[in-house]
Amino acid sequence: MGASQYDLIVMDFRLNWTTGLDLIPLLKARLDPCPIIMFTDSGNEEIAVEAMKAGADDYVLKALHRLPRLAATARAQVEGYAARKRAANSGARMERLLSRLKVGVYRRNLEGSFISANAAFLEIFGFDSFDQVTGPAVDSLVRDPEALERMREAGRRDGTALAGELRMIRRDGTEIWVSLSLAISPENPDEVEGMVEDITVRKGLEKALKEKRDALKHAEKLEAIGRLAGGVAHDFNNHLTAITGYADMVLESISADSTVRGDMVEIQKAGLRVTKITRDLLAFGRRQMLRNRIMDLDGVIRSLEADIRGELGADLGFETRLDASLYPIRVDAAQIETVILNLVANSRDALHSGGRITVETGILDIPDEGGAQVLESYHSGPFETIRPGYYVSLSIADTGAGMDPETVARIFEPFFSTKGCNKRSGLGLSTVYGIIKQSNGHIFVKSAPGAGTEFRILLPAVSIGLKAEAPLRRVQASA
Repeated sequence: MGASQYDLIVMDFRLNWTTGLDLIPLLKARLDPCPIIMFTDSGNEEIAVEAMKAGADDYVLKALHRLPRLAATARAQVEGYAARKRAANSGARMERLLSRLKVGVYRRNLEGSFISANAAFLEIFGFDSFDQVTGPAVDSLVRDPEALERMREAGRRDGTALAGELRMIRRDGTEIWVSLSLAISPENPDEVEGMVEDITVRKGLEKALKEKRDALKHAEKLEAIGRLAGGVAHDFNNHLTAITGYADMVLESISADSTVRGDMVEIQKAGLRVTKITRDLLAFGRRQMLRNRIMDLDGVIRSLEADIRGELGADLGFETRLDASLYPIRVDAAQIETVILNLVANSRDALHSGGRITVETGILDIPDEGGAQVLESYHSGPFETIRPGYYVSLSIADTGAGMDPETVARIFEPFFSTKGCNKRSGLGLSTVYGIIKQSNGHIFVKSAPGAGTEFRILLPAVSIGLKAEAPLRRVQASA
């Protein structure tokens, strides 16, 4: 027997085996909340009171003139019972919905004590049971308590629903972002109702999307500057060739003791300096004529090692970690030397009081499209996807002061320099960027204040001349 089988029970006081007063509690225990009406002709006020105490919902005396009242009472009890069942079913459905949703729902009084909280609320903040949920326990998880208090104060003042995003931490110390909405309860002005949702994943995606957009804007900016710089440098180089040519001709035609010879020498020197800047701009704009050939990167580094050590002096350490099994690459030897020397000079300038520069080579295998994710801890100049395949990796790292994120973001821009305006033209890293891009390579940088700087270059490997049995040493993508 179940409560759903009956909508109403009408019973007498006197029964063959017992009385209605004894039966009502038994029926209520099994059929609650099914309504019970006692309808009897042997009753009095005392029995009516006892019947109501026992659990009867109403009491009607048997009499002809009372039949309309019995009908009205029965109708009212059945309708009330149906309404209570609908409300109970609705409440049960709401409880099931709230239990399935990943949205925390809670109620607090204006003093800050929690009245209720659903399972999602406990899960979001890492509580094992509602007994652990207290005002101080939850408020201590807020990273910005002033922002939360402003929301609460506005809610108490205006009585309107408010919403905002807050940084919080779980009980285990994990940082999370939550979306919080709260309002004064419409049923009880002394209570606040709130909903909280964990939006950590969404905030992470928003941050990643913003970084991608910023990288794309930066890449577009570099490309636009490169096209402009390359075009201007190309035209300027034509005029500069004439200037330096005429300066050479004049110097050859005048005597050594001529009063204007010194001025012409200065013109010639200035022309040569500007020629260097023009070549750097052409490199950045990828407008140089490259003489690519298949070559061994380790051989280039070894040929430069003595000169590099001489430039660094005894106070700075220099170490090479060269992979003897490198694939060859197809590049312009003079340009790749320029890349190495510029990056070493950049590292040297970052070492103010000793330190070490390390040059390392190896093979990096990019397994599939989107391989730039392998180097996600690095900042890249272009917004690009690395094609799958084998790459020769060149890493030049120093133990210097490092750079902040704002500086790293602009490191490849022409005329942007961290060395001050009196030391360099600010085209060294721009030149490196242009050469690597024109050589179908990729360049990345990783740096942080106090953590040094590492430039990582990837150049497509070629297999010509490589012995089949030569082993490949994989380079880790991040330190």
